[in-house]
Amino acid sequence: MKKVKHLYIIIFLAAILTYLVSAEYTKLGAHSLWWGLRQNMVFLAGVLAWFGMSFTIILSIRNGVISRWCGGLDKAYKLHKWCAISAVVLALIHWLAEKVPHWLVDAGMVAHPGELGDIVMAGWQEQLLDFGLVLAEYGLYLLIALSLVSISKKIPYHIFYYLHKAFPVVYIACAYHVMTSLFKTDWWQTPAAYLLAFVTAVAVGCALIALFQRTGSRNTSVADILHVEAAPQDIVEVTVRHRATIPMLPGQFAFVQFAHSTERHPFTLSDVNPDEKSLTFSIKKLGDYTRELAQHLLPGQRVKIEGPYGDFTFEHAGNKQLWIAGGIGVTPFMAKLKDATRKGQPLSGVEFWYFTRPDRGLTYPDYLTELCHQAGVRLKYFTVNNTENMQQHITEMKSSLNDNGVDIWFCGPDGLKKSINDTLKQQAVSIQHFHADCFSWR
Repeated sequence: MKKVKHLYIIIFLAAILTYLVSAEYTKLGAHSLWWGLRQNMVFLAGVLAWFGMSFTIILSIRNGVISRWCGGLDKAYKLHKWCAISAVVLALIHWLAEKVPHWLVDAGMVAHPGELGDIVMAGWQEQLLDFGLVLAEYGLYLLIALSLVSISKKIPYHIFYYLHKAFPVVYIACAYHVMTSLFKTDWWQTPAAYLLAFVTAVAVGCALIALFQRTGSRNTSVADILHVEAAPQDIVEVTVRHRATIPMLPGQFAFVQFAHSTERHPFTLSDVNPDEKSLTFSIKKLGDYTRELAQHLLPGQRVKIEGPYGDFTFEHAGNKQLWIAGGIGVTPFMAKLKDATRKGQPLSGVEFWYFTRPDRGLTYPDYLTELCHQAGVRLKYFTVNNTENMQQHITEMKSSLNDNGVDIWFCGPDGLKKSINDTLKQQAVSIQHFHADCFSWR
């Protein structure tokens, strides 16, 4: 996640640099200090919000190069989320910095400063500018609504999915406002306007890709369902066969669109069999879509698969590996175990900790012990029901965790990940090589 944080900082440092090269701050002494500061706040917050919005849409199209820069698509979507939230907050500050002083003038609480600039606009420019202001204001309302839907996990995914499709339209409308707002400035005499125009042009292109539903089109293939099986713990196993060999690796995931739906959902591969050109997805019944999935699926149905994505591939791992899974987070490890067994390549030096809840009954898959034995992996089950219980387990594991040469691969619920990290900090255990995909998309 450090790479994502660094990219987040770089994005907004680029926005600040754009504001600085506009030399807007040099006009502070042209009017009263208060009004000058207010005008600079409008521009600074606006540029920061615009960079946040632009990279939100750029990150959304699942470009392979950008995803690799972020350390995987899951990390790119985490950055996408941070940029989106920041953009909404900064857009609201931009809007308030513009509106509140006017409200104070209308209320007679402060005097009107007169024109703050010496730019004379043509009539058509004023008309375009005014229309852009209207678009931007309504666009802000929609952005706030979209953000609330995105961060609230109580709202069903299908509502989140379809409302998200409105964002490219909102972005293009706001792009119109950004470019027409430059009519009342002298930014075109500085590199600032050209930096804004470049970022805007790239992001508008990405918005059009999303608007015309071309996201991931180059990475999409068609498969047929081979069989659907019910598994323990409300899990459905769906095996599909590709018509061509797709270079997917154990531990990766793909966006899957089944024939009965127009939605694409990300699912992790629990098996990759290149000999049979088949893929298996183990899908946990967690929401309305996944709970009803099995009753819609039949052998022979077409499936659209977009992928592969993710860097949870166990590549460049050291000789000693520690795998930690919780719940359905076992799936990428299943794929790796099956791959190693199929190739006859034992995974020496691998220890696998599988955390379960005492109320969940039979663990998934029920053949995991045998699978680990075949692959040469040491498996340990841990039952967790409270924080104290977790601390006890970590105490038992300290000898393995204190080995600086061990690579740790984690996949499981965010709550388990946080509990493990908190306990490690309390017990002063240092982790240097920790790999985890971000499977929470909202």
